Amino acid sequence: YRTYLIFHLPRLAVLDTLAVTNDARGLAEATYMKKKMYYNMRIKTLQRNTTNVVRKLGEVRQAKVSQVNLNLNVLLRQQKDVEREMHELCSGGGGEPLLRDKLAVLRSGVQAKQAE
Repeated sequence: YRTYLIFHLPRLAVLDTLAVTNDARGLAEATYMKKKMYYNMRIKTLQRNTTNVVRKLGEVRQAKVSQVNLNLNVLLRQQKDVEREMHELCSGGGGEPLLRDKLAVLRSGVQAKQAE
């Protein structure tokens, strides 16, 4: 606490029955300058690390969104293919129940991907 008081009270002449010398004042000032530099460096390091984590998080999120969009496009394309096949079979007849089941599965998959 001696260093703290000497630094913050520059006119202090006596502390705890001891005289405050110029050497003690210089030491207190040097100590506070070192601490100030150290904590400023720590703050900058934490800010840089936070920025890097946020940037990495954005990259990971974008990769996840891209993967979901790719999967969704594949499901939509398959759904359209099944709908086209069903339309062709309806005009010709037969094989429809299997395609209806496949279409239902594809639609549920599309809904699940859209919910993500």
